[in-house]
Amino acid sequence: MRRTRACPPEKPHEEVEIGPGERKELGEEELRNHPLYQIIGMCSTGIEDGAENHDYYLYGENMS
Repeated sequence: MRRTRACPPEKPHEEVEIGPGERKELGEEELRNHPLYQIIGMCSTGIEDGAENHDYYLYGENMS
């Protein structure tokens, strides 16, 4: 399976071979420079139990 990994604008996209069930671990510096890392904490919803009740907030299913 071939996937394209998004990289910061100064680096070109890099194609990597990823087999079923494999993961690519990012180093701390690579993680902090990743574009998706930059959006963490941009919005505040006021929801304090999002991890516990994420199905309810995403799909409207009953909270247990």
